[in-house]
Amino acid sequence: MTGALFIDLDASAHRLRRRGHDLPVRVSELTDHGRGIGHLIVIGAPTAGALVRIQSRCLYADLGWDDTDSAHRLTMALDLIQDVGAGVLVYLEQDGRGHGLTGLARHLHITQNRPEPDPAPRLTDLRSYSHAATAVAGLGLGSVRLLTDNPAKTAALLRAGVDVTPISLRHNTRMQQATTRRR
Repeated sequence: MTGALFIDLDASAHRLRRRGHDLPVRVSELTDHGRGIGHLIVIGAPTAGALVRIQSRCLYADLGWDDTDSAHRLTMALDLIQDVGAGVLVYLEQDGRGHGLTGLARHLHITQNRPEPDPAPRLTDLRSYSHAATAVAGLGLGSVRLLTDNPAKTAALLRAGVDVTPISLRHNTRMQQATTRRR
């Protein structure tokens, strides 16, 4: 897990405008053996109990497609963080549940072209949250309110020594329907 910690967040301090408000932001790249695996984005000056979102990249969500709830959850998390004025976003390069975009596309092809009575295969989740947890622990927050429905994210933070209160982000209706169809 070498290189997961950030270097001098203050060297990247700047302001971004979101929903008509300026937000102080600091950013650091997360790396694993010299390979970029994501970014730590600190908004405002979070303290113990801060809101935290660990988000895996989803290109399909970025493109606005309805069969994923990633963009919806990210927007909800950022809205909540902005409302309280501080928080942390860890954005990980783990598209397609860690299989990458091409792996996800192949899985969707198989799922969408299966004979109807056959159950859809589940895409194994290869994502890891250990680097994200190490980075959050490195901020010295001690405790966080984690915006998630994923117990693996909670477990990773607990293993890193961070007390966690999970806060559920509700699913969007279209995503629930798509998930039900795929099962």
